[in-house]
Amino acid sequence: MVLYRFVGLLQLCAVFGWENENEVLMQMKKVQLDCSQGGCKPDLTLPVTKHFEVGKLNSGIACLGKLDAIGLGFIMFSREAVRQRWTETKRHRSTAEHFACVVYDEGWKYDTMNERVPFEPQDDDLLMATFDLGGDVATSLVADTFKAGIHHGIAIGYSTGDLTFTYNQYNGISNAGEFDVNGTGFDVVTGSGGLPTYTDQVFNALNGVISWEAVDANVKSPFVIIGDFVKLPDGQNRGDGFIEFAMNCDSQLEGLSLDAYVLTPNGGDDSFFLQVAGSEQVAWHTARKHSPDWGWSKPSPTFALSAGYTSIKLLMREDGAAIRTLRLKGHKNCVFVKPEALTLHRR
Repeated sequence: MVLYRFVGLLQLCAVFGWENENEVLMQMKKVQLDCSQGGCKPDLTLPVTKHFEVGKLNSGIACLGKLDAIGLGFIMFSREAVRQRWTETKRHRSTAEHFACVVYDEGWKYDTMNERVPFEPQDDDLLMATFDLGGDVATSLVADTFKAGIHHGIAIGYSTGDLTFTYNQYNGISNAGEFDVNGTGFDVVTGSGGLPTYTDQVFNALNGVISWEAVDANVKSPFVIIGDFVKLPDGQNRGDGFIEFAMNCDSQLEGLSLDAYVLTPNGGDDSFFLQVAGSEQVAWHTARKHSPDWGWSKPSPTFALSAGYTSIKLLMREDGAAIRTLRLKGHKNCVFVKPEALTLHRR
């Protein structure tokens, strides 16, 4: 049984991260309550858009982005001002009020310009942009370039905003490893605690399974999108068609494999060629068994991924092959990104 009803204002403030009772009253009609288990509780899958102001940006984000010069870095938004949150370390007075450079290296660490200091993520932390340490481009994790999820316990991505991040620049002047940031705020589609809505992508990330839908990949003819899956039509097994996925990893990984949600009714339509980062193509025979029903495949041939952005392609091998979802299991330090990100970080 699902119904709408009044609940305690303070409870809703705590659950949804709203600021005060007036905001709760404005949102009350949008909050669906699930009473099926006894004792009503908010249905956290109901999308609510929440706006965040970024506060004083000052001269930019002071950090040593080139420290060690390998791996993956992030620009993180902290709802609590960083100088108040991390009082045990000194931060440059001219740095942005609510932003910090962070990396995941056997735990999350923030950059003080002089060192990297471990910290515990808070529920309302948000990864706003990513960059390659030692690189020169920062990529905003906004909805049109990145799919929302959770990376090592911190929410990824925002839906809209006017923010821009410029790598190797501070206070408008060239400065290696630091960032200029411009804009006033951003929106997220919230579930609990101000985080992006909990989707299958988020659930998978929390459980060490990172997935991406084939229809959201870069699909080149003669592969075609049919509803919620991609197929190589019968008789179309010539040409240079492919389905391209993209991943971003914060460290190098060996011995990885994929599996896929596929339709394999017979032995003549159950395989692709797999190509990782432009390497040699290898055949991937996906069928665990031939069936008219969709199911998860056998694991792919193993491969390695470098830190940073990587292209993963499924190329034509047998016509009739169809795929709905591709996933990487057991590794939380890689995430799928939209293939458009590869234009900035081609590997």
